Amino acid sequence: MSKITDKTPKKQTIICKTPKRYIKEAAICSLLAALMCVSGMISIPLFIPATLQTLVLFFGLFYIGGRLTSLSVLLYILIGALGVPVFSGFSGGASRLFDQTGGFIFGLLLSSLLYWLLEFILPRLPSSKLISGIVSHILLYLVGALWFALGYLGGSEHIPFALLTSVLPFLIPDAIKFAAAYIIAKRIPKLT
Repeated sequence: MSKITDKTPKKQTIICKTPKRYIKEAAICSLLAALMCVSGMISIPLFIPATLQTLVLFFGLFYIGGRLTSLSVLLYILIGALGVPVFSGFSGGASRLFDQTGGFIFGLLLSSLLYWLLEFILPRLPSSKLISGIVSHILLYLVGALWFALGYLGGSEHIPFALLTSVLPFLIPDAIKFAAAYIIAKRIPKLT
């Protein structure tokens, strides 16, 4: 008995080949990048001016992980480099990336990339997120302080002064924001 087959091609309607997951991730990255933009413009008048960017950064890391947060931070940096005033002090432009505090802007990206790497290295324990966050925060401080010392103060002998002026005053406010980011990320239901 022979098999009868239909040789006519079937019509296919292709609406969108992009899986829903990618659309959802793009929306999440855009939202976090927007929060980074807004948080960079909000300054808390303490004894030193402090923005809410580290709160948003670590909320993103604790909530959606290193991969999507890294993409969000990269988008934020690109928006600012194009001239949109999203950096602290309502500033923008590529030159802003290479001024005294530009190391902290690049540090945001490097710390989120390190967190992403640590997600693969560290075992999946409840404390892993905190450990990864603390190590990433230390990297953020180091990149910013080294950038300031080596690029604007004149050399490695100025690293202690850079740590004293650009890191030490921010330790307590950043610790509060870090803890708040962890608590908020744990309390909000996951988007998946």
